[in-house]
Amino acid sequence: MGKVSIIVPVYNREEYLEKCVKSIMMQSYSDIQIVLVDDGSTDSSLQICRKFEKSDRRVLVIQQKNRGVVSARQAGLSAADGEWVAWVDSDDWIEPDYIDQLVSAQLSSGADLVAAGFIRNTGKETQKQLENIPVGTYDCKSLLPQILCIGRFFEYGLYPALCTKLFSRKPLYKAQMAVDPRICLGDDAAVVYPCVLETKRINITDICGYHYVQHPGSLTKVGDADEPERIRLLIEHLEHAFRDAGVWDIMRSQLKLYQKYLLLLRRMPIFDQQILLPFGGIPYHSRVVIYGAGVIGQQIRQYLVDTKSADILLWVDRNAVYYQNEGLPVCVPEEIPLLNNQFDYVLVANIAQSSADSMREYLLQLRVPAEKIRWFSQSFLGS
Repeated sequence: MGKVSIIVPVYNREEYLEKCVKSIMMQSYSDIQIVLVDDGSTDSSLQICRKFEKSDRRVLVIQQKNRGVVSARQAGLSAADGEWVAWVDSDDWIEPDYIDQLVSAQLSSGADLVAAGFIRNTGKETQKQLENIPVGTYDCKSLLPQILCIGRFFEYGLYPALCTKLFSRKPLYKAQMAVDPRICLGDDAAVVYPCVLETKRINITDICGYHYVQHPGSLTKVGDADEPERIRLLIEHLEHAFRDAGVWDIMRSQLKLYQKYLLLLRRMPIFDQQILLPFGGIPYHSRVVIYGAGVIGQQIRQYLVDTKSADILLWVDRNAVYYQNEGLPVCVPEEIPLLNNQFDYVLVANIAQSSADSMREYLLQLRVPAEKIRWFSQSFLGS
């Protein structure tokens, strides 16, 4: 198998960096190179990186002015000397046998790319997330019809996370170096999907050794005014890659859904000729309950607060305690019946259709009238 280079882009992560790097140094697979790329940190991150470099000959530190994560990844990949590459974000960590498991999967499958699941850490809660494509080894052509969108809005086929994959260096290098450094939204997707087009065999596994950590203060994500431009750069990059590979006819509809998903997630008002058009459009000053406090729930709430276009009676989530600790005014769903149906709509704030269906069933158990439950309309999903 040979050496695996593990690349960690770093920018102002002094609070989490030591745990991250130590988890890499403790890997049971010892033939590794650890490339720490400091992207102009203004805290003590660079000093922490240098400390590890002095204590372990496997660690290489690269220092550059702040140019963004794409540039940091390109610098790290250029310096990597392993034939295989893995990635870790500087505020996450990995299990001691994570790389060993990825290597074993590669050796048994002969794949150019190994994809794993991850563990989402939200406060004290943990949740495993596997790929939506069944475990197995595939060629690129067989995966393409479901690689970006599995067929339900919106659920990835292959998650576009660099950190949950082991890459053969050659196809990865071609894909990563082709990314415009201005792409700062979907920068993982800009690499993963073009890289797949360069691979012969992809191994989907149920390995779950990567801990994706949602830290305090990192939850509320409101889109900037230039989000549509950022999305445009990403979509054009992917379209160009798909056209060059001769797979545009297969990928066209998936990319359209992906663009719609990103706009909904990052720039909801762009759809609103009416209020909340993706939800079928609701009358101004409707009394609403928002069910879901993740990114899309936060987007909906912020939008309604900013526009003053609807009255939010409750904001609920099953993981309410965690969001309360984050300073968000979230209650448990069991408080909905206390409103005695004195609301017009419950907005199901979850992008994934399977999750939204589960939330809808729970609302019905709470005796919320079916006609008051709103998720994305068929006209929106099919347009």
